[in-house]
Amino acid sequence: MEHLHVKRLRAYIHDDIAPEERSNIEAHLDDCPDCFMEYLGLIDQWEPDLSLSEDFTDKTMEQWQTQAPKKHVRPSMTRKQTLLHYGVAAGLTIILMSTGVFQHMIEWTGKHDEPSGMPLTEKIMNSTNAWLDEMKEREGNE
Repeated sequence: MEHLHVKRLRAYIHDDIAPEERSNIEAHLDDCPDCFMEYLGLIDQWEPDLSLSEDFTDKTMEQWQTQAPKKHVRPSMTRKQTLLHYGVAAGLTIILMSTGVFQHMIEWTGKHDEPSGMPLTEKIMNSTNAWLDEMKEREGNE
């Protein structure tokens, strides 16, 4: 078996080789323990270039700003808007009270009350069962 030259191993480490040659070297390193040990020794000696260019920060920030999703910032409500919302809510409440809508709602819910000693969960279950039975009847009539 022919061993790999140090020059080829260094090119492999620095990724300066073609993809098909890369796969050949990887296959050889899997089969040859001597070349694999030589490869590990070269890896230990290898010192990558960790220096940064002068404009690294500027380029990184530019890429980050173009790739980062833009947040939709909702402007905070002003005091006038808050008071307007409260005023509209109070006005609607007064209109609904004066027309008797709330009274009709109380009367309507009073008609559907179960005996007062029944637990709330049973009331909910009875209401749900009644609704489901009504839906089944409607499906049967169609």
